[in-house]
Amino acid sequence: MTVYKRLAMELAKRDRKGWKSYGKPMAMFDGRDTFLDMYEELLDLAVYFTKLKMEEELLGCSSCRKLNKFKICKKITITPVPVAVKKRKLKTRLKQPVINA
Repeated sequence: MTVYKRLAMELAKRDRKGWKSYGKPMAMFDGRDTFLDMYEELLDLAVYFTKLKMEEELLGCSSCRKLNKFKICKKITITPVPVAVKKRKLKTRLKQPVINA
């Protein structure tokens, strides 16, 4: 699969999620401050990058980027636990990593 094909699939998935959540596609002139929305999303992205970098530094493990469902690398195992969320649906939240020494 090419990078572009993967990106197209991910964008299609986001479009379906938008339709499910809002009943319509993203439209221009919708009354939202698009610049502010992008800025806030960019800040969220910076938070995730910083979190990942700090975890790697703490564990001394740059291979932690290679996520594989519930096993991150030889040093880290994460345990999913069910938690209740809106409308009584269950989601899986991950506990703090357990370091296998």
